[in-house]
Amino acid sequence: MKELTSAIENYLESTGQLQLKQMGPGEERAITREHNQRLVTRLGRIGRSNDRIVIIAIGVLCVLFVLGISLLLYHRDNLTAVWPVVGGMLVSNLAIVRWLRRLWIEKTLIGIMLVVAAELPPEQAAKYILLLYWNLIKQPERGSPAPGHS
Repeated sequence: MKELTSAIENYLESTGQLQLKQMGPGEERAITREHNQRLVTRLGRIGRSNDRIVIIAIGVLCVLFVLGISLLLYHRDNLTAVWPVVGGMLVSNLAIVRWLRRLWIEKTLIGIMLVVAAELPPEQAAKYILLLYWNLIKQPERGSPAPGHS
């Protein structure tokens, strides 16, 4: 998630969305398709990296499951050896599933942002990505609104 956050912050910084805006007339930084294209390229790279990580995590999950089942079958007559095997399997599988869940959420965010950056006009894409950034990635504390929301 750190790499995704960094990519979005760089995009929002380059489009001038993270700076405080002065009231009244002033210069607006133009948001171009080039900004969106750079974001799409970087998000695509992060997405491919996440795909490889998901494959590795699922492989590790399967190996641990097969190892745990084989240890259970080997020690099926020794109840004192079964409990540590079951506990270890449960803890390791839960940790991997939690990690996979975070990767799935990140992949979903990347997919949404890829479509937004590729399909919407640059100004609207920047606003939408700014909303995603503050509401889903930064996750403001409960009770405090995200910047720009009263």
